[in-house]
Amino acid sequence: MATKIKVNPDIRVFAVYSALNGLGYDLGMNDSENPPNPIRIKVAQEIDRRISGNKLFRNYFEHACLRGAEVVNPFWPRSYLLLLTSFHLNEPPNFQFIQDGKKKVIDFIRGLPIEPEERGRENIEWILQLPEIIRKFWSEAQPEDLWEEVAEESLSVGYQSLESANHGYKLFKRRFNYLNDGDIPDIVIVPNLLQTPETLDVVKVKNVIYLVTARLNSSDVIHELLHEVLEPLLRIYQELIDRHANLLETVWPDMRRMQYAAGDKLSAWRRVFEENIVRTATIWVDSESDVPSAQRSMAEVSYGFIFVPLLLESLNSHWAGLENFEEFLVVSLERLSQEFPTV
Repeated sequence: MATKIKVNPDIRVFAVYSALNGLGYDLGMNDSENPPNPIRIKVAQEIDRRISGNKLFRNYFEHACLRGAEVVNPFWPRSYLLLLTSFHLNEPPNFQFIQDGKKKVIDFIRGLPIEPEERGRENIEWILQLPEIIRKFWSEAQPEDLWEEVAEESLSVGYQSLESANHGYKLFKRRFNYLNDGDIPDIVIVPNLLQTPETLDVVKVKNVIYLVTARLNSSDVIHELLHEVLEPLLRIYQELIDRHANLLETVWPDMRRMQYAAGDKLSAWRRVFEENIVRTATIWVDSESDVPSAQRSMAEVSYGFIFVPLLLESLNSHWAGLENFEEFLVVSLERLSQEFPTV
């Protein structure tokens, strides 16, 4: 098998997240079950010390948080938009947009399944200020010494994740053995010890998927590859899926809190259904997990993904390959509508 997964810490990601941590990004900082890497605490404190009096930086990066929002991650989607933009900049000290990077960022944001105001003109203008802001931040904070320490630790963590990532890829290929390596994008693990371990951000540039996370396991790789394979099929059968949009009513509060139900009703339903089916298929593909599939599906229910147990039953009983995906969808959606009737 060709090498599909690599590890590459990214100085641009570090630049954005060191600024965020020093200026208010506190997601997961007080999580006793999944505590932050000590190096994250060190960077946050040191950056705060170096630039604490700079109101320009503070005002800019504090905008990344949705204050007062009753959601799981108040830094979504704005911290992600900053991360995404960093992949279209060159490295320090310039931090300039690469070629048509500005247009790519704008087009991508406008197509994201997020609330309309989050992809509106005001937010896009905020994002497009990042090159100038991060260039000034790098000059004033001079975090090169911190980057050297973070990069070394990130490589260590990244290579520890590589075994799990390759295992996930192997399990995915076993289930979808008719897919060639060339049909699946290359994966680059970007260890980011400055974000909470509970989040994983995905950026796709050309035909490479970048997985940006503080901690990666085999299920994460399976999950993202499933999005890659299933999302085009779900678009093909969008009309069929839309006929069952009333199912959104049964999960609306939880999906709003989890930040999957955004925009108009149909857009929200499509994303919610995709996430439910991908989470289900992740359990189905990850057959060697130490945690029984029934237990994992009930864990998903506790997060609000109540369709997972029934979809898992459908995968086990009606899956007949990607070429028969429509038939699988028809059966699964009908069963969901019967199990969760809406007025």
